[in-house]
Amino acid sequence: MKAPLLALWVAVAAATTACGGADFTITPLAIATTAATPEPAPTRTPRPAPTPSRTPAPVAFFVANTGGDGAVLRAAPGKGDRVTSLADGARVVPQGEEQDVDGRHWLRVQDPNGRTGWVAQELLVATPLPTRTPAPVRR
Repeated sequence: MKAPLLALWVAVAAATTACGGADFTITPLAIATTAATPEPAPTRTPRPAPTPSRTPAPVAFFVANTGGDGAVLRAAPGKGDRVTSLADGARVVPQGEEQDVDGRHWLRVQDPNGRTGWVAQELLVATPLPTRTPAPVRR
């Protein structure tokens, strides 16, 4: 393989000399190697810390799930003294306090008259109860 390249180089050199010594440069040909190029190590892109998000608490609850009996607003969670009775559909505003007593979850709320007390959570819903429209009178 070296002999043909040498012969080519000699021929080019002779032609250059014969043509008056033209100025040009012979660039050697790159030869492929069998060695693999190592892959660069992966870099970690830093991610920003997640921003905690909270579901906003309802601004009001409505008495429900009582079978028409209503709920009792109590002075303390559990078997506290009775403050007042709340009819189904009554709107109450949560005050932010919660407690678990006797296997029930209790919320401290304020009724429409400004009285505060505790109601079992299972007796409250976040959406108002549907109002019933009277059936049309047939004539």
